[in-house]
Amino acid sequence: MNPHSYVRNLGRRLTRSLFADRTPSKPSRRHRDRPTLVTFDQLEKRLAFAVGYATVNDWGSGLQGELTLTNDTKATLTDWQLSFNYNRTINDIWNAQIVSRTGSQYVIKGPAWDGTLAVGEVQGVGFTAGAGADAPSGFVLTATGATTTPTAPPTPPTPPITPPTTTPATPGVDLWKEQFFAPYVDMGQYPVPDLDGLARHYGVGLLTLGFMQATPTGKLGWAGYDVLTPGSTNEQALAIQGEINALRAAGGDVMVSLGGAAGQSLAQAYAQRGLGSQSLATAYGDMVDSLKLKKLDFDIEGAAVAETQTIKLQMDAIALVQKTRPELGVWLTLPVLPQGLTQDGLSVVKAALVAGVKVDGVNVMTMNYGPGAAPPQLKSMGEYAIDAANATFAQMTSLFASQGQSFGWNQLGVTPMLGVNDITTEMFTLADADRLEVFARAKGLGMLSMWSLNRDNPGAAGQLSNFHTGIPTMAKGGFSTTWGDYGSDPVIAGATPITPPVTPPVTPPVTTLPGISIGDVSVTEGNPQAAVASGYLHTSGNQILDANNNPVRIAGVNWFGFETTNFAPHGLWTRGYKEMMDQMKSLGFNTIRLPYSDQLFDAGSKPNSIDFFKNPDLQGLNGQQLMDKIVGYAGQIGMKIILDHHRSDAGNSANASGLWYTTAYPESTWIRNLSMLASRYAGNATVIGIDLHNEPHGPATWGDGSARDWRLAAERGGNAVLAANPNLLVIVEGIETASSGSTWWGGNLSNAGAAPVRLNMPGRLVYSAHDYPASVYPQSYFSDPTYPNNLPAVWDKNWGYLFRTGTAPVLLGEFGSNLATASDQAWYAKMMSYLKGDLDGNGTSDLAAGKQGISWTYWSWNPNSGDTGGILASDWKTVNTAKVDPLKAVQFQFPTVTATVGTIATTPLTFSVSLSAASPQPVTVKYTTGDGTALVGSDYKASSGTLTFAPGETQKTVTVLVNRDVTVEANETLSLKLSAPKNATLVKTTSTGTILNDDTAPVTPTPPTPAPTSGFAVRYTQTSAWNTGFVGDLKIKNTGTAAISGWTMEFDMKANIVNIWNAVIVSRVGTRYVIRNASWNGTIAAGAEISFGFQVDGIAGELPTNKKVNGRLVA
Repeated sequence: MNPHSYVRNLGRRLTRSLFADRTPSKPSRRHRDRPTLVTFDQLEKRLAFAVGYATVNDWGSGLQGELTLTNDTKATLTDWQLSFNYNRTINDIWNAQIVSRTGSQYVIKGPAWDGTLAVGEVQGVGFTAGAGADAPSGFVLTATGATTTPTAPPTPPTPPITPPTTTPATPGVDLWKEQFFAPYVDMGQYPVPDLDGLARHYGVGLLTLGFMQATPTGKLGWAGYDVLTPGSTNEQALAIQGEINALRAAGGDVMVSLGGAAGQSLAQAYAQRGLGSQSLATAYGDMVDSLKLKKLDFDIEGAAVAETQTIKLQMDAIALVQKTRPELGVWLTLPVLPQGLTQDGLSVVKAALVAGVKVDGVNVMTMNYGPGAAPPQLKSMGEYAIDAANATFAQMTSLFASQGQSFGWNQLGVTPMLGVNDITTEMFTLADADRLEVFARAKGLGMLSMWSLNRDNPGAAGQLSNFHTGIPTMAKGGFSTTWGDYGSDPVIAGATPITPPVTPPVTPPVTTLPGISIGDVSVTEGNPQAAVASGYLHTSGNQILDANNNPVRIAGVNWFGFETTNFAPHGLWTRGYKEMMDQMKSLGFNTIRLPYSDQLFDAGSKPNSIDFFKNPDLQGLNGQQLMDKIVGYAGQIGMKIILDHHRSDAGNSANASGLWYTTAYPESTWIRNLSMLASRYAGNATVIGIDLHNEPHGPATWGDGSARDWRLAAERGGNAVLAANPNLLVIVEGIETASSGSTWWGGNLSNAGAAPVRLNMPGRLVYSAHDYPASVYPQSYFSDPTYPNNLPAVWDKNWGYLFRTGTAPVLLGEFGSNLATASDQAWYAKMMSYLKGDLDGNGTSDLAAGKQGISWTYWSWNPNSGDTGGILASDWKTVNTAKVDPLKAVQFQFPTVTATVGTIATTPLTFSVSLSAASPQPVTVKYTTGDGTALVGSDYKASSGTLTFAPGETQKTVTVLVNRDVTVEANETLSLKLSAPKNATLVKTTSTGTILNDDTAPVTPTPPTPAPTSGFAVRYTQTSAWNTGFVGDLKIKNTGTAAISGWTMEFDMKANIVNIWNAVIVSRVGTRYVIRNASWNGTIAAGAEISFGFQVDGIAGELPTNKKVNGRLVA
């Protein structure tokens, strides 16, 4: 029942560890969440009193352990004490006290607030201990004052409530009405929970039993164990069935929950094995018949909630089960936030409705939100639970209506986690239970539940446990007592009557309408400026904008092949290029990232592996001409192209050297080809940008000024691109290792914030990163216990911070997976949330109104990418919908751009209008602008209209266009007024918009300072010589009037330089050397001089010739 983290995996597995001798051990299926098991000979065999032990966490120098004590007698035990042998030092203990320690023998007793164990009660005792090698053993129990359980209820101090006379339920009678209370019981615990005992003790007749999961052999079993399948003759399985029978005989019933946070659901197992919905339906139906169930609960959380193909399989199967068992009720239990279900959760419900599932109800897990979604200082957990219920009801009302169905409050369930949640800052108290019950009764809520009945006990304050709430002051069964009379909960035969606490009457809350507020806003006025050429893009802050300054998003796909020895996009051997590009367009991609190599442009590089019957217009073309064809057709169908320098020589993956050049293709060739492409496609807005180089890694650095400084190289390459075509976006990837550590090749931009790329033209820089899942390489963070919830922080420190802080736009240039593992699926789901705008992982979007999220290009279109596969299956036709469907939520279609010429004359001023809570019905409000010091017409354009909030929506925006000018004036204001609300009230009716002046008074010109000049003088001296070599010295003098920052010298010399000082050799091609300054002598002041020397093997007396400094020929 853990919607937003995997924290409770440990708790779930802990309860299963107590099988000891009864159930064979098997490997854990998720992370490191299965504690060490105690073997049978370490347990004291006692029929009356069972003791279990499990190691919860072992860190080498110590551990955390838990003892489990179960009263299997027929008497209440008081003042119990337990002795045992243990060769470790216990440092801390909770839910018990240490009485004594003699050598290795410990004696412990019950906690100060309660040393009593009722019949069937389970008590967990936790502790931490130091180093050692063994587990506790030799358990001996003593209990004084044992009292026989009375056969009749004791006389309470206040007049007793006479329980109504009941008889056991008649088989086949449906006890599940429109409202009921059915708490969860964890059936993975050992000894088996005493269901009818719990029901009698707490007065609860309907129970939800968790969890049925996939066993290793692909069956349904309690806690995922083969020996615990329905119908098994294993002692444990028989005990579970006996408890269900006993509860029913006493007048109660059970609903079984399938799934849960830990383990694997049967649907996931069937999907991985490629089995169909009929097979899954048969397995579900057999279980329903075996356990004689009238209700099923499907708990879908964690990675499972985003597995769209698995969800479809599951819902199709459930619908088939209901066709043959029309009376079977189905509940869907899903993670939730105070703001409602996530998009993934909504997709689960929609899939059920589309498949034809008769959904009895949707149960939301109101727990473990995290401080970002539910700050504990603002509201109580009860209030957040009510917020979540209201928001979910609004969502379901809209969703069911879209499928031609209605949704009532009796179809909504709420399940909190009692007491301390897995996120321990969250605490659901008895006061919260009272508040939620008042709400439930007022609305007629269909189901109240809780995680879990096993935990409805007092315990050490703030402690998280499977056996108590972490609330020391509550009575046993306090939550069950509060909710036990809710709805149609049947009375259990022999139940001990519980005197309800006397509480003041609570007046049901008056239904209030949501409030509408509007915020103040300001914007810098701006000056009129020339419009960006039609179709091209530019940047501002972290947004990519079109020529009309509308935020846009690149949402594309990689189509590789030009960079390989095929010198053509792959797949042309089986399909036509136009046919494939039409398919890309139809799937919602708006851009193609097109990798190429420098070798593509060599005369001998001939495109090959092309079926010219399918691509007749490509016959006889070279690589560049073929690229022209791809670009041309992309323009015809409205797609954009990003050219990607993927490598230097033709081949696969990135350059082996990790750098942007090789000996055969030096930096000068790299820059020449970048400039050539920029110039070739100048004026063709289909090509919107160039990715300067793919995946710098290894020796590539960022910001250290060395010859391998990728930041400086990107500036040289980027400025060369802009010199040839100033309309292009310059896309700069990261490196492998920087201040944040090591990550994916090209994925580390952690130094870019402090050392940004400096281009000669503003508004053109886009940073780019690559990211992949564990199947590509097992980065250490994939094994973190908090995975995948740790991913947003990993992405933020490496590249996401550039977008989050508004520094620059970010393009996720490559990401992809075969999605064959649960880990990869979790990574993909979390990445989709991140791209949707959930930058901190709290389940809500962090994007400002009207803004677009991070741009992306998926790797890859091609199915022949070994690590990831592709959008297409191996037949190069069939679409992998498991990859494409999640991308639909982050796709974008470029709008039509009208500002092709002229000037940009206005700046948008955007107001945010918000609802205090989602409404189940549409909310409307009118708005109109009004003058302040700013006047309509001269300073801004009037705007008025009506805003409509659909059910579930809480945010809207109003944009007013501000006129740009060059007039020096004070800041000006205008107002936006709200009126005539419907289904809501006005909290704030008027907002002020401030137009910030950015013009300054003209300054009296001063005589211009002569422009600085630059020039160089070079002197060469041979300082020593011998028969086979010599030492030379070159001096460079700055003869200009301005300082020189960074110098590069080129010259021809046949001799081989074997040593150099005060400079760095960048490259040598033939006889041509390129030399760059060292890190300490890059600046030459006006009139100053620097020198560097070198040692040569060669002909004594040979001189450097054809010398250039910073591209300028010198004598």
